[in-house]
This record gives sequence, C-alpha cells and structure tokens, in this order.
Amino acid sequence: MRFKLLDLTGRVFGSLTVLELSGRRRYPNQTVPVWRCRCVCGNERNVESGKLLAKSSPVLSCGCKRAVPRGGWSAINQIHGDSGTPEHRAWASMRTRCLRSTYRFFKNYGGRGIRICAAWSSYATFLADMGRRPSPKHSLDRKKQRWTLLMREVPGVHRERLVVELSLGNNDSSAA
Repeated sequence: MRFKLLDLTGRVFGSLTVLELSGRRRYPNQTVPVWRCRCVCGNERNVESGKLLAKSSPVLSCGCKRAVPRGGWSAINQIHGDSGTPEHRAWASMRTRCLRSTYRFFKNYGGRGIRICAAWSSYATFLADMGRRPSPKHSLDRKKQRWTLLMREVPGVHRERLVVELSLGNNDSSAA
C-alpha cells in the first residue's frame, strides 16, 4: 500500500528547519522518507519523518540541545545550587524525619510531635540561620538548633555532645 508523501520542506520542528527530502530509509516492512534539516546552531542532520512528527519524544535538534531539559532551565530547577552538599542533605533529612509519615523513623521525630519552624521550609533560610557545617564530624542538633560535634569522636568521653557554636534558639522537647 502506498501513502501520499507529506511535504515537510520549510517546516520548523523545535530547533530544526526542514530543508529538503534527502532520500528514503528501507526497513523490512516499510520505507520511510528522510529529511535533511538544519539546526539553529548550524549543523545539518538527516531525520526520518516519523521522528519529526512524533507526539512523544520528537527529534527537536541536531543533538546540541540534549544537555538542556525539555522545559529549559527555569528558576525552580536551580534555586540555590547547593544540592548534594552536607548542609542540604542535613536539611532534607530533617524534613523527611519530621514531615513524611511514611518514613520508617517518623515515629521518633514527627510522630513524637517534633516540628520544624515555618521559616525552615526554605533551604535558604535554614542555611542563613545555621551557616555552613564547621567540619565533617559535625551534625545537626535538634534540641539546640546548631551544629554539634558528637563526643564519641573524642577519646575517653561517651554519649554526650560538645557544643561548638552559639545557640540560635530553643527547640527542647519534654519527650527527648
């Protein structure tokens, strides 16, 4: 069965402009038209009709745009640039323990009524209040809202904390 060829010459698909029909690609059950396209970056590429016209995941560039997500880099994708840092991991873990009821240790934190102040829903506010972690041996102290050094790291002293920064507030819990 023969289908009428849909002329795509001059049409624009994302960053690609179709220049001309460059040939046909043969497959066991069909032959498909291939179009020569020019990208906005200047590169030319041959693309099958179906890949230009696809509803899901169409070809939109020569490949120069692969590093950029489909929606582009928006402000929401890069708010602080701190993802993966020790401070961000501490903030995210704190939120998980206190807010996500499906977390396996939620009963020890959010389930006991331990809450996070509304201002700390923003990582930027948390970082401004707490500052950077002084060293890799420091962890977040729930009660004193500061970075503390666990004393088990200090020889001869066990099960106590050494406070190394000024307190930023009081978050003591009678259940602690």
